[in-house]
Amino acid sequence: MPRLNIRLDKEGLLRCKGRLGRSCLNDAAKHPLIILQNSWLSEAIIRDIHENGHPGIGHTIALVRQNHWIPKLRAQVTRIIRKCVECQRFNNLPYKYPNQSDLPNARVQRSKPFEHVGLDYFGPLSIKVVEETTGKCYGAI
Repeated sequence: MPRLNIRLDKEGLLRCKGRLGRSCLNDAAKHPLIILQNSWLSEAIIRDIHENGHPGIGHTIALVRQNHWIPKLRAQVTRIIRKCVECQRFNNLPYKYPNQSDLPNARVQRSKPFEHVGLDYFGPLSIKVVEETTGKCYGAI
């Protein structure tokens, strides 16, 4: 942590002084707030940023680092995103169908034409033959 060049700001918060002092960024981006890893605050910040659009690990890290510095951020972001129910629903694989079993013998054995034939009758169905005359109709499948 000595390489972070930690300073106290006016409100008594720990900030790390980076190399962006001459940039046109805001003060929060120039001097990000240091937050302890695995604290409730770091977890709340990561969850808040992630739940606004559910970005991936890399994008969530980039959004967190705009204003905050959290040690071992990637591990914490990965853990939180893996527990995200909406991301699990979106990223999970579809149902994998089981392997198909062999066809039954009756379907693969040679047979003579029309050896296995089924016939089904249906009816009677009422039909109109002429405007006022009705009749019966039968069918075979």
